[in-house]
Amino acid sequence: MEDDTPAPQRPPATVGSGAPGQGVTAPGAHGDPGHGTAAPEGSASRTSPYRRELLERAERASGQPEREVRLVDAQAIRAVAHEARQRVIDVLYSEQRPYTATQLAELTGLSPSAMSYHLRALERWGVVRRAEVTEDGRSRPWQAAGTIITIAGEGPGAEAAQDVLFATATGALRRRMSSARRLPAEERSRYTGLATGELWLTAEQTERFSLLVERAIVELMETGWVNEPAPGRDRLTFVWSLLPDRPRDQSGQDAAGVSTRED
Repeated sequence: MEDDTPAPQRPPATVGSGAPGQGVTAPGAHGDPGHGTAAPEGSASRTSPYRRELLERAERASGQPEREVRLVDAQAIRAVAHEARQRVIDVLYSEQRPYTATQLAELTGLSPSAMSYHLRALERWGVVRRAEVTEDGRSRPWQAAGTIITIAGEGPGAEAAQDVLFATATGALRRRMSSARRLPAEERSRYTGLATGELWLTAEQTERFSLLVERAIVELMETGWVNEPAPGRDRLTFVWSLLPDRPRDQSGQDAAGVSTRED
């Protein structure tokens, strides 16, 4: 099933399209289980042969090794669950280049002082860090502290924080889809709003499929593509999720004991 407002038909089980920063374990990805904007615990194993092969190809293409930032503390997860902070993480982790607080403020519609507050909060949890002093010596821009963020917290506190992060991400998705509806029809046809589908896969097939987005990005990198602004390019965002659909019992719980009732 697909939202046909912003986009034409696309393959089933595809959600969104864009550049690194959202989805699976693509360079610059970030997020949490069930959120789809990251390298969640339980995504394709980082030691699987498929994952290792892609990681080696990505490192050769980019010239830099993967550096993981791992968030396990519930407060740290909540710290990134803010739409402006999510946008900052997307930009810094996707593009892997420094930005000043003023530049990031312009992207999010915040004042430079408000953006500095958010950046310091992210710095406190090791998500971003100060870059080298600029050539004019008057400012120290900010950069990503790694190339990928993994949300790995467990327990009620971490799960509640992940729910907040999920709500932030879906709110941003809703805003982008609403904005896309106002685009001219010809321009809308380039994009995918939301596409869903169901697949019956073995464990091995699931693992390979879960790396689909990452593989496409690595193939782009191998052509010499660099994720940065350039003439003729638009900034795009994608959301990617691949999750089991557990059968419900009469109590409204799935096979894992999780309530699936919609009150």
